[in-house]
Amino acid sequence: MESYSKVKLSPHIAAEILSRHFGSKARLARFTELEEGLYNAAASLELADGFRCVLKVAPPDTMPALRDEKNILRAEVEALQFVRQAT
Repeated sequence: MESYSKVKLSPHIAAEILSRHFGSKARLARFTELEEGLYNAAASLELADGFRCVLKVAPPDTMPALRDEKNILRAEVEALQFVRQAT
């Protein structure tokens, strides 16, 4: 779904993020944009070693946002960490 707030992801951008966070040996084998979200951009990634993950990218802080949209991705991460600790 198109949205004013979504960062445009590409395999090149995803590969750069993977390299930065997983090291230079991380190789992107498959990139699939996940289009359903309304605010954050997301993509399903598969690395050459078979590791699979979802990459989510929030819009830049300079993007105008409603009060409940501010730091929405950070809140999602904190909620998932809470669930992991509580279960």
